[in-house]
Amino acid sequence: ELLDNVERLYFYIDGHGSEKVYISLYLPPKIIRSITNNVQYISNTIDEFITFDVEFSEIVLEPITDETVDFTSEVYNPPHVVKGDFAHYKIEVNRGNFDPELITWRSKRGNVKFINTNGDESDEGKGFEVIVKGENSGEDTLEILIVGYDGTPPEVHIYILEELKTVDVYTCIVKNDVGDFAFTTEEIDFAFETANQILKQIGVRLNRKTLVPDSDMNPHQDQFYEISYEESLETLIDMTRIGDGLEVYFINGHRIPGSGMNAIAFYDRGIVITKQGNLDYPNTYLFSGNVLAHEILHSMRVEPGRGQFVKDIYAQWIPDTTLLERDHLPLDWGTGYYRKGTKLKHIVESLLMHGHEPPGYAIPRGRVMGYSMNNLGQIDFGLVNCGGILKTDDDGKITVIERYFAHDE
Repeated sequence: ELLDNVERLYFYIDGHGSEKVYISLYLPPKIIRSITNNVQYISNTIDEFITFDVEFSEIVLEPITDETVDFTSEVYNPPHVVKGDFAHYKIEVNRGNFDPELITWRSKRGNVKFINTNGDESDEGKGFEVIVKGENSGEDTLEILIVGYDGTPPEVHIYILEELKTVDVYTCIVKNDVGDFAFTTEEIDFAFETANQILKQIGVRLNRKTLVPDSDMNPHQDQFYEISYEESLETLIDMTRIGDGLEVYFINGHRIPGSGMNAIAFYDRGIVITKQGNLDYPNTYLFSGNVLAHEILHSMRVEPGRGQFVKDIYAQWIPDTTLLERDHLPLDWGTGYYRKGTKLKHIVESLLMHGHEPPGYAIPRGRVMGYSMNNLGQIDFGLVNCGGILKTDDDGKITVIERYFAHDE
């Protein structure tokens, strides 16, 4: 007979001689790391205790991941879904040839629908990967049920945003005195397409506009094409201000003078991105879009007016021995099914706002533990606002922080 939740088994000795007893234990899909048998002889009974040290390392469901959907820059398991739009979620169950049909996804609050292989909407999803569509704004939880698994059901917490926020971004491709452009229009368009796939995580879409037509772009001077002095940066971004949107200037230089970076944001004044700095990476166009999204987030405020800007977060001073814990990402822990042995440093490096090259792709729900620079130019260690747009009120209620950009009212 199948015995559930039995802590002790008693065997009664009914005669003389020896008897072998075989006990088969089936614990799907857990890993038994050790089994300790302690046998005590008490009168004519045998009291046997079997202790299992179990870890659920066969299941991986990471709320923060920089793994992207094939042929796109969209990350899996994003923190937000825009109402009427779609997002991809995935789980790993590393147990041989595990049947994906044994995995069922459900929405606890019914604020999303699952899209099946025929493109139809459903209340449930099946398999290792699912596509969801935002139906109603507000919080929701995706719960994953796995046949034969009696541990804590894996969950990922999400928020469905009412609408997409469109941000006008005015671009200027600088050219030199002989008319050579630092970037092509096609390169910039590709960078914007990539950036939009990344920023979809927080419901932001960039709408590219130009200061003047690309065929007659200004300024067209060598001093801006290859900037070598810090003063030239601010001169450049103040040269053709339009006053009602973000501005991005694409130059040919390798590094930003005075910083060694390949891009820089002057918050609500303008952004400068170099061409040669992006050529250091195999996929220049993709990397350019990644850098563009990073700098755009630097221009996002989480309070009206000048408020608090989204910060860089640094990983290089975090010890390699620091394993990820719940307190490191309070709103992004989920049910704790990060990959076994995940380090805090790896999570920080996977974030879009990672302050060293290359930046990652992930934008968290809330704050993440790491190093950042304070208003005095000093490096602090603590929870960092690195793009998350959710906050927890004193009563535990989660609300969305408004996304303010340059020139927003």
